[in-house]
Amino acid sequence: MPDLLSQARQEGVDIACDVYPYPAGSPQLIHVLPPEVQAGGTDALTAALGDPRRRAAMRERMETGTDFENISLLVGFDNILATSLHRPEDLPLEGKSIAEIADLEGKDPFNALFDLLEREACGPAMIDFITHEEDIADILRTPFSSVISDATYPTQGLPHPRVYGTFPRLLETYVRRRGVLTLPQAVRKMTRLPADRLGLTKKGRIEVGADGDLCLFSPENIRENGTFQDPRQLSSGMDYVFVGGVPAIAEGKCTGARNGAIL
Repeated sequence: MPDLLSQARQEGVDIACDVYPYPAGSPQLIHVLPPEVQAGGTDALTAALGDPRRRAAMRERMETGTDFENISLLVGFDNILATSLHRPEDLPLEGKSIAEIADLEGKDPFNALFDLLEREACGPAMIDFITHEEDIADILRTPFSSVISDATYPTQGLPHPRVYGTFPRLLETYVRRRGVLTLPQAVRKMTRLPADRLGLTKKGRIEVGADGDLCLFSPENIRENGTFQDPRQLSSGMDYVFVGGVPAIAEGKCTGARNGAIL
């Protein structure tokens, strides 16, 4: 992808990209199914999962289909974890792979998947390990890529660790440990580059007239503490964070100040 974007930029196309520094995504679990069966919404899909003939058709498409992002075929059921489960009897399955759930229930993975989706009315999310670390590194190295978390704050279930650790992970893993980026390059990708891309002229920079958003830290202290199995852990190592000139973190502790504003 970086080569295609670089070529387009050389041809005058104003194009860029973003990336989050994890090998796994976290969409809805129904996205492992063929796209055509998702038409009509979750109620229609839940009903379809109760029809043996339609199940058989879905399975055949998933076993052979190459005309869509066929996640189960690309990465295997071992690399697809079920999350955001709601029924009490399903909660012990939270964070387990579809392959593990199949073993526990004495089913093949397709039936375990279909049964889970039907029981849960197609509500579960997933964590799918679909990205290679070296691809992430290649995209990070491109001068026009920004870093994002691609996350919304969860109210229940097992979230993706990106909710708590995206930017510390960039500094800890891709700057300090692996040397994919220098510290200035990483800071630019988290601040000035996306701000300029979005036309936020008072963000992402330290200068007179800017908004006074500052993070002070020692790079060697930054830690992502969350994991895929235990993601709800705040990262650590940030000494001070100023939002609009008001400290939100001081001496490593949250102050309770809420000085942010909707952009």
